[in-house]
Amino acid sequence: MIGNNILSIKNKLFLVVFIAAVIIIFFLGNTVIVKVNSLFTSAITSIFKVEGILVTGRQKTNIENLFKAINIEHGSSILDSNLQSIKNNVRELPWVKNVIIKRQLPNTIVVNLQEYTAFATWKNNDRYILITQDGTVIKVAENINITAPIVIGQNAPKHIKAFSKELMQVPSLASKIHTVERIGGRRWNIVLNAGEGFITVKLPQEAVGAALKNLLVLNSKYKILNRGLSQIDLRIPEQITVKLRSTKEQLNNQEIKNQSQSIKVPNTLVKGIIKDV
Repeated sequence: MIGNNILSIKNKLFLVVFIAAVIIIFFLGNTVIVKVNSLFTSAITSIFKVEGILVTGRQKTNIENLFKAINIEHGSSILDSNLQSIKNNVRELPWVKNVIIKRQLPNTIVVNLQEYTAFATWKNNDRYILITQDGTVIKVAENINITAPIVIGQNAPKHIKAFSKELMQVPSLASKIHTVERIGGRRWNIVLNAGEGFITVKLPQEAVGAALKNLLVLNSKYKILNRGLSQIDLRIPEQITVKLRSTKEQLNNQEIKNQSQSIKVPNTLVKGIIKDV
């Protein structure tokens, strides 16, 4: 009997304690949970905080402007960083073509830049503007170093991509180009640095690639770029018109005219008519 009474008392005491615990949790549960969450958040923040920013692919982008665009404070939570916002800011920088932003847990932001490559300098009125090979304007804020070739002509960047493909087929000529000029919105002139001076080559509206290859053949066989010329006109099919740099320098036109008749080039523009103008 005594044992049963003790068990009964224990059961009643346990029941009272249990009910009291339920009441305490009911009234104070939110506070307890908040404290637990607060402790958990503090622990996470102390681990996942920004200790460094790793930048890859940067060649031209101004480093100070880049970090201003990223705008992340040292020690801030890496999990709270808005990567899309950072990406949008960085893409507004002049040299940046594309950017990938990612977290490298626990404490590093990785910024992978893809920058534009300057192909030429577009002279637009009195301004010099860098452009890519496909004609994209690079909005560089700082003073620029003028990059050869210089491209001249209104709307020239829109057409430079197709023309550059033709130039890439004749790399030995392309390496000599100083200036490329869009004429009348229809065709191109190129100015070559031939070592002894500059030579203006007037290209036709059509069959530009064939004209460039013919010029390459002429130079390979007869060193036409080293004969004291200031101008080579290839605009008229089957005819080359040349102009001497000065009257003191002579070019044996008859020699080239006779020999050029034997040149075999598909769609050739050269069939032996060469004259001074």
